[in-house]
Amino acid sequence: MRIPYSWLSDIVPGLPSPHSTADLLNSLGLSVEGIDEIPAAPASVVVAEVQSFRPLEQNPTLFEVCVSDGSRSRSVVCGAPGLYVNMRTALALPGAVLPGGAEAVKSQSIAGLHSEGMLCSPKELGLYDYSGAWLSSRTMRRPERSLPSFGRLRRCLN
Repeated sequence: MRIPYSWLSDIVPGLPSPHSTADLLNSLGLSVEGIDEIPAAPASVVVAEVQSFRPLEQNPTLFEVCVSDGSRSRSVVCGAPGLYVNMRTALALPGAVLPGGAEAVKSQSIAGLHSEGMLCSPKELGLYDYSGAWLSSRTMRRPERSLPSFGRLRRCLN
């Protein structure tokens, strides 16, 4: 399991450096196998705000989601649950190549609807292994900012 160092330092203010924190956790019997430096997301991954969403009639496990990326509204088809209005999360715009991805995100038709990008889980961004949650953070104050400016998530203890 990866735990962002920034999250630990939010819970426990005044933590020493990531390496010293790992040594401390190991001395307490909480095994830390290493510290991963997570690469920044591509510049074409931005913060988007969910404006509305609805399940598709022909496939209720998919949602048509309207998001604002700060410059305009976009329609995205998404299969992940847990969306809510005003949620701010990561949006990979067409052309973005995600970590571990061989192909760029495309503007394409999914289930008969035009999808202008991809809402991303932390796993899809290479931040940590769990794909069942959204990257929704208080550091994402407004749409339009690119994720590379959010450097607080870049060191993870695992």
